[in-house]
Amino acid sequence: MMADIAKGTILRHVLKILWLFACVSILVLTLIYRGPEYRDAVEAEVLVMIALSFPSGWIFAYLFLGTLIGGTRTTELQWIFLVWVPLFVLGYLQWFVLIPAGVRWGRRVFGNREPGGP
Repeated sequence: MMADIAKGTILRHVLKILWLFACVSILVLTLIYRGPEYRDAVEAEVLVMIALSFPSGWIFAYLFLGTLIGGTRTTELQWIFLVWVPLFVLGYLQWFVLIPAGVRWGRRVFGNREPGGP
């Protein structure tokens, strides 16, 4: 039993590190490859961050990116961070706070029931 818990903890830490590495990597790559010669760098950042924070990132992008953030007065550098920070926060909260809390709640509420019982 304890070995299973330790494996689950290690897996969660590895997944968190990989997710954080992917998010920071896309930010660094976007900052390096921005400008007129790489026009698609910012769009790639948006798409990758939406994928990493799916489904909350998709909802955020659908509701807010086109209407409330940015506009015509933001620079490319401002836009990179206006997209990356909220999607990073939403994705982190979703994958590493809310889902584990939901799993713990589900195990606490439903975990002690016998198979076939009410």
